[in-house]
Amino acid sequence: MINPLEQFELNKLRTQIAFTIVLQQENFKEPEVIGRISCPFCQSQRVNQRMRRQNGNTHICQQCRQNFSLELVDGCRCWSPGKLAKCHDCSRFQAMLPLLKEVSDSLRNLSRQELENLLSSFYKH
Repeated sequence: MINPLEQFELNKLRTQIAFTIVLQQENFKEPEVIGRISCPFCQSQRVNQRMRRQNGNTHICQQCRQNFSLELVDGCRCWSPGKLAKCHDCSRFQAMLPLLKEVSDSLRNLSRQELENLLSSFYKH
């Protein structure tokens, strides 16, 4: 019998692998960018991405000088669906869920070592 912590770690590994596999599929490779990013405060499109993340703010508006994160921007622009809270209502993320479950279920018979080897093989490429 596997203890609950070990079961949790195995499920976490399966989920990481499933997420990597699903993201490699053609329809999930690129984010669904809809137009340019507009400032959620003044709607200006004069927006720059910041190199440093302070308090989760990844963009700055050149017009009103407000800092903001993609969480406040309309539409899907995520390279990693499911990362932001707003992703959970996104059709792209919702389309991923059944595929994630299917792939995760297919990994149920693999041992921890096999799962770790599989995950490390994704990061070698």
